[in-house]
Amino acid sequence: MPAETHSHRVPFEREQLSRLVRDRFEELLLLDNGTVTDSTTLAEIGADELLLMDLLDSLQEDLGERTTTADLGPGQDVELQELETVGDTVDHVRRVFS
Repeated sequence: MPAETHSHRVPFEREQLSRLVRDRFEELLLLDNGTVTDSTTLAEIGADELLLMDLLDSLQEDLGERTTTADLGPGQDVELQELETVGDTVDHVRRVFS
């Protein structure tokens, strides 16, 4: 199947994406399942900018085939510094992988 048609699949619904992001935070930070919610602050779980970049990189594989674009270029670090909660991160991921 050509890459052009394969990459135009429907993106995740927000709840699916939220579950994926929460699960990935738990995996990367070695937290118990169900520890992370959308209202969990990044400070509470110790998620710094480097971890957020790792999160985006790991989601690239999961979401890259389901979306048409992913803007992980310059300027991402500024946006990542503005995120405060896991829910903010979900919304950011949704914008990046639109």
